[in-house]
Amino acid sequence: MSIFSVSAQDYSISGNLFDSKSNEPLIGANVLLENKSDQKVWGATTAVDGSFTIKNVPGGDYVIKLSFIGYKLYERELSVSGNQNLGALKLEEDKELLDEVEVVEIQDRVQQLGDTTQYNADAFKVNPDASAQDLIAKMPGVLVQNGEVQAQGEQVKKVLVDGKEFFSTDPTLALQSLPAEIIDKIQVYDEKSEQSQFTGFDDGNTQKTINILTKAGKNNGHFGKGYVGYGTDNRYNGGFNYNYFNGDQRVSLLGNFNNINLQNFSTEDILGAVGNTSGRRGGFRGGGGGAEDFLVGQQTGIVTTNAFGVNYSDEWGKKFKVSGNYFFNQTKNNSQSITNREYYTDAIGGQTYAQNDSSHSNNLNHRFNMRMEYEIDENNSLLFRPSLSVQDYTSYSLLDGATFNEGQLLNSTTSLTESNQIGYKLAGDLLYRHKFKKKRRTLSLSLGSDYDSKDGLSTTASENFFSDTISSSSYNLRQQSDLYTTSTSYNASLRFTEPVGKAGMLLMDYSPSVTYSNSDKRTYSYDSITGGYDFLQDNLSNVFSSSYTKQEVGAGYMLRQKGSNLMFRLNFQNAELVSDQTYPQEYDLTRSFNTFLPMAMYRKKISDTSNIRIFYRSASTAPTVSQLQDVVDNSNTLQLTGGNSELDQEVRHFVVGNYALNTPKKSRTFFVFGLAEYKQDYIGTSTFIADADTSINGYPLAAGSQYSTPENMDGYFNAKTTLTYGFPVTKLKSNLNLSGGGGYTNAPGLINNITNNARTTNVNGGAVLGSNISEKVDFTVSYNASYNFVDNTLATVTDNNYFNQTTSFKFNWLLGNGFVFNTDLTNTYYSGLSEGIDQSYWLWNAYIGYKFMKKDAAEIKLSAFDILGQNTSISRTVSETYLEDVETTVLQQYVMLTFTYTLRAFDGPKISDEEKRRHDMMGPPPPPGRG
Repeated sequence: MSIFSVSAQDYSISGNLFDSKSNEPLIGANVLLENKSDQKVWGATTAVDGSFTIKNVPGGDYVIKLSFIGYKLYERELSVSGNQNLGALKLEEDKELLDEVEVVEIQDRVQQLGDTTQYNADAFKVNPDASAQDLIAKMPGVLVQNGEVQAQGEQVKKVLVDGKEFFSTDPTLALQSLPAEIIDKIQVYDEKSEQSQFTGFDDGNTQKTINILTKAGKNNGHFGKGYVGYGTDNRYNGGFNYNYFNGDQRVSLLGNFNNINLQNFSTEDILGAVGNTSGRRGGFRGGGGGAEDFLVGQQTGIVTTNAFGVNYSDEWGKKFKVSGNYFFNQTKNNSQSITNREYYTDAIGGQTYAQNDSSHSNNLNHRFNMRMEYEIDENNSLLFRPSLSVQDYTSYSLLDGATFNEGQLLNSTTSLTESNQIGYKLAGDLLYRHKFKKKRRTLSLSLGSDYDSKDGLSTTASENFFSDTISSSSYNLRQQSDLYTTSTSYNASLRFTEPVGKAGMLLMDYSPSVTYSNSDKRTYSYDSITGGYDFLQDNLSNVFSSSYTKQEVGAGYMLRQKGSNLMFRLNFQNAELVSDQTYPQEYDLTRSFNTFLPMAMYRKKISDTSNIRIFYRSASTAPTVSQLQDVVDNSNTLQLTGGNSELDQEVRHFVVGNYALNTPKKSRTFFVFGLAEYKQDYIGTSTFIADADTSINGYPLAAGSQYSTPENMDGYFNAKTTLTYGFPVTKLKSNLNLSGGGGYTNAPGLINNITNNARTTNVNGGAVLGSNISEKVDFTVSYNASYNFVDNTLATVTDNNYFNQTTSFKFNWLLGNGFVFNTDLTNTYYSGLSEGIDQSYWLWNAYIGYKFMKKDAAEIKLSAFDILGQNTSISRTVSETYLEDVETTVLQQYVMLTFTYTLRAFDGPKISDEEKRRHDMMGPPPPPGRG
């Protein structure tokens, strides 16, 4: 049962809650409105004057429940057929509960509300300067690592504040921008698609979401901070965040300008800055590596960031809701890396590849998102979501690479590449929703379109050497490639729901879509006579287009009973993939696919404190235009790549299950998450390693060199599970969270037309001990370890086991008289990596600060980064065809002096000590009903 509900109607239920004896208003009490027919729940929390309002409640029969710690439960039936004001309601004190205040204080950590896990922020003590991200890192089932937030085994995709979007789908930005002190509750749940929220029929399109509920008295006013710091080696860090909350109107501004690798934005802001990460399986990351490392914290290379963002949300009248955000960032990255790669093949001996790479890049990004919702009348509404992003990326890289066979040099290259890419993305989705007079009969129509384009120019100069047992040769290469790609897509979804009996619902839907893609790549060689790039190389040029058209129709049935929900659907999809090449040779290819796509879901509320959910879904994915375009890319002359115009669509089947148990009396939490997936016609990698000179599509391929293309294969399988158990350690006044899990991946690949199955088994575990003593003393001790087993069916000599662990200690101490001491120490250890790579290193940071002015609003601190001078970055990649270790330079030691000013100007009425005591003891409030 989901506690979130959406309706096009505008009935509201309001009232005021008071103490039955003193007639004082009760602040922060829970108000629940439960539908008697389908058990959907709406909710609210009483304000400082005891008032409450629940909006967007459809007509029907309900049970209203009012609860507050220290008082007896108030419960009565209610029939809703229009707006109602219940007037003054009163609760009676429960003396037995009031006598157990100390016990309740320990118990009130986590509560299970339907499908939502709700954490009480006051049960997790953090220092006064902590951010929302610092707070949630202490909560059971939540993991913050490499700038990514995971909850209950899944990546968090969105953050809401009081049910409203905050910086759209950028959770890193949102969590770092909000101070922990304003947070009352943290809610974690799977947010359904807009159409599913409206119809009540789950379509499986969910994303893990965090909803932050702000404290009464701190959800109106101005708050934020500004800071500026300068240090050794010309290191600097300055920035600000400012928030203005005034009822429904909320404005947030932020900026950050530094050259110490601090970044707080998502991967969609990086164009071209991240290499191709497809085919990576079962790997781990140290201090840097792939796209996930462009988020926050110590990244690979030395990164300079300039960023600015604004978020706005408001309600314009009773019928129009609007929210939007704009974000700009610029990142400059100077990076050096060492790569060691070992290929899985016995047929050609023990072939390895080594590479040294030095790069400099500059990325500019503008991103804009909006959400506009208009309620036409009580039965009809519109939702429009436009977005726009513009990116400009330039880079300069110098690469030295060499291939060896059993220690003997086969070939080498030294190349210099300069490139520039400009990308645009424009998208929009319009959703119309209609509710009929008959309950649960709905009609919704979704229309969407997006346009992507990328225009890039790349210039390469290289010196290349090739050797075999008989002779050797060398040649120089100078060329320029111009690549222009576009993609335009249109999609629609028409859904109709019809009630079947009192508890059943039927869904019928039709979803057509089409995507048109074009790619024009022209490569020109350098003409020494004219001094320009004038000669078009046919074997490196290609003009290609594709279209992917889908017609999907289906039906489903859902049965809602008290405490359980069962759903199954079956869709039939007809898809047509058309490929059309016009240069250098003309040809076209059309393929059709007929696929049945089943879906099923079962959700069971086992008790008031536990529930289980199992979900199965299947979906198809078309190959991209870059995978289809059959053109050679020789930017690395030793490792050529190309496309495959004969690729089929990929069909994914996956099962997800989770179980949650929260025992408030003992303040214990237990989560289990599991996933298993299988892919038909999996798009993997086929690598041809030449044992003699040959050619590919007219382009020469020397002995020892490689040519890789995408290829459809069967046999891909992936499974993983995560368990989390959290409980208070009262003797230490701390919370202990234990986690464990494992995973298995079988990734097929082709090496010289021989199938290799790269199988990775992973076992992991960890523990986090977070203090709950007071705001003055805050510490966290954590340990995470992972052991990986890698074996290959083609070359058992490349089987490998590797281990990595991270141990860290964070400590913040308010010494008194305004002084603050903070330190964090992390040890990272690896075993089983390539020779010459550091197996263990320590990262130690610390600062001493002094707070002054009224309410300690100002602080000056002296900080030191990497005191021991050991910071580094290590990553391992396990793909279908090779095993790779990468070591990258990162930010080194510096000392910085920083001044910070914190603004706290809340406009909410002051709360008496007695009211605050009761508010702190209250049960967690439910989230507001969605409109």
